[in-house]
Amino acid sequence: MRRKAIKKMKKPIKKKPIPGDIYAVPLNEGETKFGYVRMYIEPNIAILPIISIGGLIKVGDIINTDTHTDYLSFRTAIEKNEWPYIGNIPFNDADSAWPGPKKQVSKIRPDLRMVIHKGHLISEKEFGEYDSLPEFKKFNDSQLISQILVLESEFNTIAVADHQSSNRGL
Repeated sequence: MRRKAIKKMKKPIKKKPIPGDIYAVPLNEGETKFGYVRMYIEPNIAILPIISIGGLIKVGDIINTDTHTDYLSFRTAIEKNEWPYIGNIPFNDADSAWPGPKKQVSKIRPDLRMVIHKGHLISEKEFGEYDSLPEFKKFNDSQLISQILVLESEFNTIAVADHQSSNRGL
């Protein structure tokens, strides 16, 4: 009996995102509707307030777009190359590559009031602020998609065919 040669399956190369990288987040099955995220220093991610319908926008179309909100994200789909890479918009300086401070709300110990800032846990007393800060939240890929869909009504929607045709001749 002859043995058949078994070919080794190649694992897809994981892409390690860097600060400033922009990715499109597919929001529907047909991948005709996308949200957009920008990478901060790992594992943080910013949601950009843009939805595109009918295709992907170009990085130049969002270069002056401010962050809507940011979260900790596990980035699984990005590292597996499942979400389209759009481009990179570098941060102005190293401090800008971090999200703003967030309060960590402990359900077990509500008396323990900590702030997460630039990758460090800092006591409320040391940081000097807590109540006015947004709450720290972490999302997996499906939770991130759900959050973009919840926020969608607050975002600018771009019909890609209309947007691209309006940019011709510029």
